[in-house]
Amino acid sequence: MDQSRPVPGFRWRIGCLLALGVFVNYIDRIALSVASPQIQMGWTASMRHQCAMMRSEDHSEETARMKVTIIG
Repeated sequence: MDQSRPVPGFRWRIGCLLALGVFVNYIDRIALSVASPQIQMGWTASMRHQCAMMRSEDHSEETARMKVTIIG
């Protein structure tokens, strides 16, 4: 019977891929928050779209204030 052999360094590869994904996500969030004023000037987005773009841990208070302004 053939026994499968573990791939050497498989856990490290998975860990590196996860770390790369986290890094790319972080850089993307920073770029979006920096470019947001230019995006808003060039593209008239609804408040719902702006809230969806800004949804993250860093912008949760700003998003909450936007929702309060819309509702109340």
